[in-house]
Amino acid sequence: MATFSLEDPQCSTRIAIGFVETNRKVDAIDAARSHIERFFGPPELCYLGVVKYGNRYLYEIHEGGSGHGYIEKICEILSEQPDAAVWFPSSNRVQIVELRFGTPRAKLLSEKTSKEFLDADSEPPPPLPATTKLKPAVNRGESILVGGVATYIASLVFLAGAAISYAYVGSPINLLTVPQFKELPHAQWDKVKDTQVDEIVSRLEFADGKWKIDKRAHSLGGNIVENKPKPGVGGGKTQ
Repeated sequence: MATFSLEDPQCSTRIAIGFVETNRKVDAIDAARSHIERFFGPPELCYLGVVKYGNRYLYEIHEGGSGHGYIEKICEILSEQPDAAVWFPSSNRVQIVELRFGTPRAKLLSEKTSKEFLDADSEPPPPLPATTKLKPAVNRGESILVGGVATYIASLVFLAGAAISYAYVGSPINLLTVPQFKELPHAQWDKVKDTQVDEIVSRLEFADGKWKIDKRAHSLGGNIVENKPKPGVGGGKTQ
């Protein structure tokens, strides 16, 4: 029965092994970071390492743990023993790596299968030693920069929200409704232009969203004198 226990506080909570068909190391690092963003926790808690293997790059990702991995040892053993299978702990489970179609492929066993693997009558070989020094997935400077940018953006959003709130709530100008030209008093001529000579517009008032017009009769004071030509004026004959 195996003497190794998966209850090791130094074990990473999650480990991934992958590969990229490229000859550029930077492409492998980008692929590992993309894997972290899609499937892992906060990048600040992750480590990664890349190693060239034939005409491709392998990458290893850890979430948590001591920052030490297995990728260099994997490449070394499988290059010398293509039929071998190596394993290492991944949280409370066993992860096995072996060659498939010329590329190291990892398989994560279930908790039950991991226990059966360790408790088998034929004791498994010891786990790979974690000899590869991994690098933080995000450099401290990058993390601080990203955090600063995030804080700056959040501040801008807060200030913009405060400004909008003031414009719509605190500004007294917003409490007034800007009238349309057709609602102004001097635009109501069409409503009073048909007033007759014997009428007077006594009130022009805007209320309840519309103009109200009151008219009353126009009483003419005094006597109306009818102009008639005087005798001898205007070409008339005098007898």
